[in-house]
Amino acid sequence: MSENQNNKEKPFNFWLFMGGIFIGLLVLTAIVVGVPYLLMK
Repeated sequence: MSENQNNKEKPFNFWLFMGGIFIGLLVLTAIVVGVPYLLMK
């Protein structure tokens, strides 16, 4: 049972990690694009 739990945790952590990076990049892009747009406005 321990091995099965470890196998289930690894993909979950991996997707959580990938999701965190994806959201981080989206936020970073929104800031980089949004701030100059608001300043020019």
